[in-house]
Amino acid sequence: MKRFKLSLIVLLLLCALLVRADLVVQAEDGVYVGKVDTQHAGYTGRGFVDFTNATGRSLLLEFSLAEAMPEARVLVRWANGKSDDRSMSFRVNDELQSASQAFGSSGSFTTWVETAVTLNLRKGTNRLLMTALTSNGGPNMDKITIVGGEEGLREY
Repeated sequence: MKRFKLSLIVLLLLCALLVRADLVVQAEDGVYVGKVDTQHAGYTGRGFVDFTNATGRSLLLEFSLAEAMPEARVLVRWANGKSDDRSMSFRVNDELQSASQAFGSSGSFTTWVETAVTLNLRKGTNRLLMTALTSNGGPNMDKITIVGGEEGLREY
């Protein structure tokens, strides 16, 4: 019985090592045209980015990955309490990867939802630029999560 328990513990530890954690990047840690706000509950981190209702408002997030992820699943956490669409484009390392990603209403500014976007991310430093395509700006942006992404060394 002791041998079984020891084997089970070793197996669980090995499985834990094989499972990658997700890489989270907070929107307020990026470079943005807009403002950081805290007036709507439910965000994570120190606040969220409010694009202040204008076309061309943007958020630039920089992060590094230990390995390339050519079809990375990136979860974008956002809120929009209005009924309008607040579409944004996605560029990674100066390459347009999504010309228009829709962000409709989440129901309220305190209802945060996640939208999955597939992006081609390289090993090392990546720069993700999200740009508002409508005069209403983008949705309130909380964070992105790179599913299965492991933080890598920063390149300068």
